[in-house]
Amino acid sequence: MRRTTAGSQRGWWWLAAAGLLAAVLAWTLWPRTGVDASMLHLASAEFRAGPQEAWQPVALPDTWSLQGRPASGDGEYRVRFVLPQAPTEPWALYANRLSTVRTVAVNGALVEQAGDRGRIWPVPSVVRLPVLDLRGGMNELHIAVHYRYRGGLSDLHIGPAPQVEDLRARALWWEHDLPQNLNLAAGLFSLLLLLVRWRQPREQAVGLFALAGLVGSARNYLYVGPVLMDSAAADRVAFGLTSCMVLLIVAYARCVRTGTPPALRGPWGGAVAGVLLLAVALPIEWLPPVRRIVYAGLFVAGLGAARDGAIAARQATPMLRLLLVALLVLVLLAGLHDYGNQIAGWFPITHQFALLWALPLALCAFATVLIVRLFDAMAQVELLNRTLEERVRQRTAALDAANEAKSRFLATASHDLRQPLVSISLLWNLLRDGARGSDARTDDLLGQMGRALHSMEALLRGLLDFSRLESQDRAADLRPVDLAALCESVLAAAQPQAAFRGLRLRARLPHGPLVVQSDAVLLEQMLRNLVDNALRYTERGGVLLAARRRGGRIELGVHDTGRGIAEADRERIFEPFLQLDNPARSSRQGWGLGLAIVRRGAMLLGHEVQLRSVAGRGSTFRLLLAPAQRSVPQAPASAPVPLALDLLAGRLVWLVEDEDGVREALALQFVHWGARVRSFASAAALRDWLDDAQDWPDLLVCDARLPDGHGLDLVALVRHDAPVAVAALLVTGDTGPDQLARQQRAGVRVLHKPFGADALRKAAAAALDSVQADAAPGHLDHGLRA
Repeated sequence: MRRTTAGSQRGWWWLAAAGLLAAVLAWTLWPRTGVDASMLHLASAEFRAGPQEAWQPVALPDTWSLQGRPASGDGEYRVRFVLPQAPTEPWALYANRLSTVRTVAVNGALVEQAGDRGRIWPVPSVVRLPVLDLRGGMNELHIAVHYRYRGGLSDLHIGPAPQVEDLRARALWWEHDLPQNLNLAAGLFSLLLLLVRWRQPREQAVGLFALAGLVGSARNYLYVGPVLMDSAAADRVAFGLTSCMVLLIVAYARCVRTGTPPALRGPWGGAVAGVLLLAVALPIEWLPPVRRIVYAGLFVAGLGAARDGAIAARQATPMLRLLLVALLVLVLLAGLHDYGNQIAGWFPITHQFALLWALPLALCAFATVLIVRLFDAMAQVELLNRTLEERVRQRTAALDAANEAKSRFLATASHDLRQPLVSISLLWNLLRDGARGSDARTDDLLGQMGRALHSMEALLRGLLDFSRLESQDRAADLRPVDLAALCESVLAAAQPQAAFRGLRLRARLPHGPLVVQSDAVLLEQMLRNLVDNALRYTERGGVLLAARRRGGRIELGVHDTGRGIAEADRERIFEPFLQLDNPARSSRQGWGLGLAIVRRGAMLLGHEVQLRSVAGRGSTFRLLLAPAQRSVPQAPASAPVPLALDLLAGRLVWLVEDEDGVREALALQFVHWGARVRSFASAAALRDWLDDAQDWPDLLVCDARLPDGHGLDLVALVRHDAPVAVAALLVTGDTGPDQLARQQRAGVRVLHKPFGADALRKAAAAALDSVQADAAPGHLDHGLRA
């Protein structure tokens, strides 16, 4: 409500400004003589229409139409004046209104004979009077004129030439130079408003007003600008431009009232075409009477426009419309004045054309209003920006809180959700080994249970990996990667699935080293997802893994002969949990996270993902990789890790795990492999045992996250106190970057949850095998004992 009141007050201020402009216009139209005391002012003369008529006294200024005489034709003036003495310096005659076709004589001597028929109407003029032709006493001035319209003569001023020229310069500046510059500015303002209409198609009324202003400015410039054509052509152009200007004002008024402009193919368009046709094709001698009739009709149309403006002013609430209506009335009144001044002869010859002033002032006022609107809009935009920034700040704070909550959830999920899966997997393995060789029904049930367990592990692993990429918890470890070795690893892992589905899986790699700059672990995961996705959706044919150098980059592509992907779905398939052909959400077709991880991983690594697919013929996923600047460092050859069960037989295993179910399952699994197990439920329990420990472990299996300590600290403590080398295996569900970095610095073998019996056995065997390569006891974090 406050904003509306402020807008109304501002609108009334602009209406007051429009009234002030009207007052200025009236003041400028008021006749001014600018009499100088050193010059003679001649305000009376004698007039006759021709040599056969008698001289009749008239007062100057003399307007033929106001005296009942025709406004066009020929006429003669005789003016007598007395000089005290003959002038000794050049003198001149100044007339504010004098025809451009004239003959001037002083004391019977011809002074000037002008025949400029480019403009046959009264203009400010100066006539040089030779000193030799002037005498002291009575002098007689004879002026013969010819007019096409607006016949007459203004009052005269005679005096020294410099003062007369100064008087003429002031008059020309006021009546020609200033209106000319104002109309040029009005034309520029009109172009500005047309630009506003072009950028804002809804501003139709603004566009019509601007077009009327542009046409009117061109018409006004024709009157006060340089002579560009003869009188007949000027009359035609002026008639056409004036008529089109009035019709555009009529269209503008209707648009203000109704909101829609008149149709170009309707009566309004026909009127525009008609006046243009008359202006071009009408014989010049018929133009004056036809012009009177057309202008009278346009005046009636202007009254209708004023009525539309008045209706719009009553109905409109924006003060801008009220101001536009006021400007419309001002322009129409000025046009009525010019009609009476030029055509009807209602006003003295010294009157100026009102449209020369009214139209540019109205356009400037309108452009000023638009500038104010622009400033108001900018202020409102600034206010909205501040409001938006505050909302964004609040929203960002809410998102940060939600992201922090999600991070806490992921941290909990990465530990708590994996714990029961570890127990189930180990217990299932024990159950399978115990039931091996039993009836077929039991084997089938155990096989189904194992497949369900593997599906749960894959879902959890994919969900947590995607969440880490989404929340940017995973940092990219960019280093040179041997692409050929990575592809071989992916193919070896996917061959069983390809063989099971009866598909060919092959690779096509270029000769020579192929090294890219990437994260080996994440890139392998992305490539595994692409190959797995291709195998899952290919029924016949095969899958090709190909790499090639292209344009300074290395292109790694996975091609399949599957069903293809519709164009409308090629962007959607990268959304998480989206499966196009799995409405029942069967786990046999995955969980819809593979391609989402590919896209998020590519964004993290700075790789580009491309997809090309043809329905019914297959799809191609490409990864564009940057080549590495150096080769992959060669790792020293290591002996194969023994996987025999007797590697653990008789070994002493210390097991530290706070989850009862996981601790019991791990203990049962190690006992099943022939190991001796001592379990601890907390870090404190292990520390208490170390005080009197006599039998030291061969292998320490410790959970990373314990309620009263960290697994790496316990590993360092045991190795510090033990008199023998102790192999260590850290089991954890934490995958945060800080934890991963700490584990890497500690040099302890890590097994991530969830895991099965095979992964546990391999990790334990590798830890035992590498114990001889570890440093001497006590090399880690001395003094950590609590």
